[in-house]
Amino acid sequence: MRVLQRDPNHALAYENQANSLLALKRKHEAKLAIEQALKIYTQRNDSEGIKRAQNILSTL
Repeated sequence: MRVLQRDPNHALAYENQANSLLALKRKHEAKLAIEQALKIYTQRNDSEGIKRAQNILSTL
C-alpha cells in the first residue's frame, strides 16, 4: 500500500490492509497487519482503534 510506504505508522491503513487480506483468505498476512495496527493504536491510546483491531483478531 502506498499509504504505508509514506507513513509506516498509519494504523488505519494496516487495519484496511488486514480486512482486504482477510477477504482474500490470506489469514497469516492479515494477522500480521492487524497486529501492527493494534500496536500503533495502543501506543496512541486510541480505544476505538484498539477495539476494532481486537475484534478483527478474534476472528482469526
